Order: sequence, then structure tokens, then C-alpha cells
Amino acid sequence: MLLAGLTLPRAFAHPFGQQYFGLRTELRMVDQGPELVVVGEVPIAVVLAEFRQFFRGVVRPGPAEDEAYMQRKLDQLEAGLVLRVNGAPAQGSWEPLSDARNGRSAEGSFAYFLIFEPAQPWDLDGPRLELELEPAAYPDVPLWFSAYAGVEPGESTGWTVTENSARAAIGDAADDPDGVSSPDGWSQEPSMRSWRVVLEHRASVEPEAPRGGCWG
Repeated sequence: MLLAGLTLPRAFAHPFGQQYFGLRTELRMVDQGPELVVVGEVPIAVVLAEFRQFFRGVVRPGPAEDEAYMQRKLDQLEAGLVLRVNGAPAQGSWEPLSDARNGRSAEGSFAYFLIFEPAQPWDLDGPRLELELEPAAYPDVPLWFSAYAGVEPGESTGWTVTENSARAAIGDAADDPDGVSSPDGWSQEPSMRSWRVVLEHRASVEPEAPRGGCWG
């Protein structure tokens, strides 16, 4: 299910060849709260080989088989996916993107999208919001990671990203929504399996400075 108003990653394919898996995470802060997307990239050769094995008894696989295989890959992406908000397990579910791009090939890989849908509206009353994401997919294959966190342009959220653990591995690309399109926006650093983002609320209107005495 696609969340209303969700802003999807502008690009997601890693630039390092068709033999590598990719794992892309994005957090975009909007008025309603964080929009969180996880994208798994599986090389085309792997998908074709698995598909033939998965439906080896089917003479002519059709849409039903395509759907069943995509669900299998989404389940693999979701397995072991842990999200904590302010130190507590997040209440909600990971939902597949209902869009033609989900489970389709792009630049040498098939891309699989999961979107976090909170069980209740985000609690945005506090001054600080900390999110920790640990994706466990693709543990034993050559894997490239990318991550981005930011406040969506044009949104009057009053929030800013003050910490993003991906900066240690990919630098400024962790704050650039288009960083994924550059080799600098990707890393094989295993520490990126544990991603931590802190957002802090800032006053939307600065308090007016007091006027001084009768001459103010």
C-alpha cells in the first residue's frame, strides 16, 4: 500500500555493476512525520535464475507467478528489518509500494520497495525524534549500501536532521537526495547496516527581540 503523499527515491540503482546487490534507505521528513523507504536491489542474473527454479514446473509463467515471486523477494527484504523510534520498537508495518516500479528491472538490477506505515499518526509533540533502522537482508553477498535523510523541500515541518550515522561512510551524500546517483553515495562499509537518524524541532518563528526602554 502506498502512503498518501509519499515522496519516492529519485534514483536507486547503484553504479558498480550487475553482480552486486544494493540496499538503499531513505527518510524524508514531511508535515505528517517521517516517510521511510527501503529499496533492495537484486542483480538481474540472480532474479532470472531464481525465477526459473521457483517455477520450474510451470510451462508458461504469467502475472500470478510474477506476483508470487515479487512477494517472495519483498518478504526476504522485510525479514529481520528492525525499526526503533526513540529507543522503542516502532508500531506499524512494512508495506510494498503499489507502483509499476516495484519488482521491475532498472540499470542491471530488479528493485523492491518497502514503505513503513505507522500504526498511528507520528507523535511530533516532542523536541527530538530518533530513528534507528537495521536491515538484515542480503547478509552473505557483495552488497553496496546507500542512505539519505532530510527534510523535504517545501514542507514547513519545523524539523532539521542533526545526526545521520551514514555521514561517517558516505559524507555529504547522506544529506543529498541525489547522492545515490554518484559512486560517492554508496559504500560497502558494514556499519551502514545500523542506521541512526536524529531530527530536532526548531521554532518555526523566531521570538521577537524585546524593545529597549522608551527609545525602543
